[in-house]
Formats: sequence, structure tokens, C-alpha cells
Amino acid sequence: MRIHRLPDERVLILGVLVETGGISHSDLIEKLAAFGWSLNGVALSTLARRMQEAGMISRSRVSGQVHYRASREGVKELRTRLESCRYMAGRWLKKIHPEQDSNYEPASRKERIVTKRRAPTPTERLLILQNASKPFGALYRAQGRCNIYDLAAAEVDQFDRKRGILHLPPVSLSGRRIESRNIGIDKKLGAMLEAAIDGRTSGRIFIRSDGAPWDVDTIVSHFNHARKKAGLPTGIVLSGRTKNSSEGE
Repeated sequence: MRIHRLPDERVLILGVLVETGGISHSDLIEKLAAFGWSLNGVALSTLARRMQEAGMISRSRVSGQVHYRASREGVKELRTRLESCRYMAGRWLKKIHPEQDSNYEPASRKERIVTKRRAPTPTERLLILQNASKPFGALYRAQGRCNIYDLAAAEVDQFDRKRGILHLPPVSLSGRRIESRNIGIDKKLGAMLEAAIDGRTSGRIFIRSDGAPWDVDTIVSHFNHARKKAGLPTGIVLSGRTKNSSEGE
């Protein structure tokens, strides 16, 4: 009797990345299809972004194509998940074929613990802000009523000071389409936006120190750097969704 457990998409993606040493977006879709997982380009991009936020993979562009690689944390996560599967397989094999159990030494309880990923608490968020670069701190601090990627895509001319409204465009920085909507701006958030604009009349409201606009990879990189500098665990990830937001990640 064979006992097996199908991995979820994350484990399968990590397994492919470890096996190949890195793979393009289109080739990864084909690999996943070969294993019976059907993901379109948008779904894979969303899942890959969340895995990148969790520090499991890195993303880069090679010859105009998006390439993915497993990070050290990703390899560690894959090993932990596989050890957990091995533990369960060992328990079942011991019941079915006790004499064949010698090759299935159960993993320790510590090895079986899978890191839970969550958004930072208010205290942890404050620590991240204290250790963040000034440009990223301004963006991260202003996040409150909308997804951080939506906020990073907002333009200066979309901020209506007289009406106290920020008009969000229908496309998020992450590439997904969202509902075009107006966000009410109170005095505190308005002051943050004015400070970020700093007298400019065009371009993105929030920009990096070199004047370039933010992109998803850079936002995630700055967040992870601030989190590590603050001494917080890898299970704390950048959460694009906020309590006041009607949009998911």
C-alpha cells in the first residue's frame, strides 16, 4: 500500500525552484501543469508575490522575463514541510509494515513546526517603522485605508486637497485590476501625503530616495530589511490588506 500526500502549490513551487535552481515564469507554469496544478499567469504572479513577501522566494528579470529562485528561508520551509510528511508516512508505515519502518525515522517535533505567517502587531509595526528607511517609512506609515501597493501607485494629481480625497487608479502596483475608488483623507493622512509630495506637481506621491517610483519587489525588499534590522522573525510578513480596506492582497 502506497501512502502519499499531495503538496500544496507553495511546496510544489519551492520543490521546482530547488530542483531547477531557478526558472522563468512561463516555464514554471508548464512545470506546475505537468504535476497537475493548473495556474494561469495572474494567479501564479499573485501567489509568487505572497511567497516573496514571506521571504520564501526571490524574483528578478532576465532578458525581459520574470525569473524565480528559492531563498534560504524557502529551502528551510520546504525541508520542514517534507519532514512533516515524512513523519506522517513513518507513523502509517509503522502500523502497516513495522519491519520496514527503519528507513522512516520520524522528524522531531521542532522540525515539524511550520512557521505561521502573519501581519505585524501594532508594536511590531512600530519597530519596523523605527528601522525602516525614510522613504519606505513614509509609505508604510501612510498605509491605513488601502492596500500599500495601491497607495504606492497613486499619482500627485489624484490627490484632491480641496475635497480631501485620494482617487485610486483601477490598476494596483501589483498588476491586478481593482475598483477605481476615492479614499477620504483626514488631516493626519493629508499631512503625510503633503510631506511625501514635497512640492512636486507630478509623478507618484511616494517615491524612493533616488526619485524612482516604488515597485513590488522594492517594497518587499525594504520591508524585509527593516524587519530583520528590528530583530523580528521571518513569520512576520508585509500585509497588503488593512482593516479599513475593501481590497485583498
